[in-house]
Amino acid sequence: MERIEPMFVDVARAFDSIAPEFDTSFENDVTQRIRTIVYSTISSLAPPHSPLLDINCGTGIDATALSSLGYSVTGIDISSSMLEQARTRTPRTSRPAPEFHQCNFQDLSILSGRTFEVVLSNFGGLNCSDSVEQICREVAGVTVSGGHFVAVVMPRACIWELAAGFAKFNVGEGVRRFRKEVYATGFGSHSFRVYYHPLRKFVKAASKWFDPVSARGLCVVSPPPHASGFRSSFSKLSGVLRRVDNILGRLPVLRGMGDHYLIVLRRNTNRL
Repeated sequence: MERIEPMFVDVARAFDSIAPEFDTSFENDVTQRIRTIVYSTISSLAPPHSPLLDINCGTGIDATALSSLGYSVTGIDISSSMLEQARTRTPRTSRPAPEFHQCNFQDLSILSGRTFEVVLSNFGGLNCSDSVEQICREVAGVTVSGGHFVAVVMPRACIWELAAGFAKFNVGEGVRRFRKEVYATGFGSHSFRVYYHPLRKFVKAASKWFDPVSARGLCVVSPPPHASGFRSSFSKLSGVLRRVDNILGRLPVLRGMGDHYLIVLRRNTNRL
């Protein structure tokens, strides 16, 4: 059991509480499509057998999938219960099998001496912290020169939420991410504070150690993972919006206004 810093205690408790049902309640066609995009991006950056670190790995969906593609995967997470699910998911015959450790991404000292070609953070895990610069410093310390940091992050401005809120005449819901303090929901009696990271500020915070390579918006105008009701009621429209999303999500301003954005950074030669 690794020591959990006070600011992450609520995060750990929240995810511990939903670990057994996390996959069934969270996974759907949208999350699977986003994962496919992430895996394709990683495949374009590093060949199989490359060492890969999956921070906030959760129940190990990405770690297991990337391991099956041949990557040598190490997963870390703050939640011991999520890691239990990850270890259960991993087939004993998987080669190379992922390994998992409990720690938070703002202190990667447990990995001291190890380096990775790619570091992945998927589905807004980094939004549990308000310190992008500290995260990037830690990630830089375990990333080889020329290696990559691939992150899927929630920005503050989200076109879908703004439109959905105004469509329901609920301005408060539409501008939820702009509140001074926002807390995660969907964890029963548990919650934790969420911090939204605009794309431009994320790139700036990482600039001491990483150079930007690419960015794209995810679910800019198409329904995000939690909008299952919209997808069920308007399946054809949802399909059209997904195709439009592939174009709009690559435009300079709009790519930072999706439900998430996918950012790829390259480790430069600057020392810590």
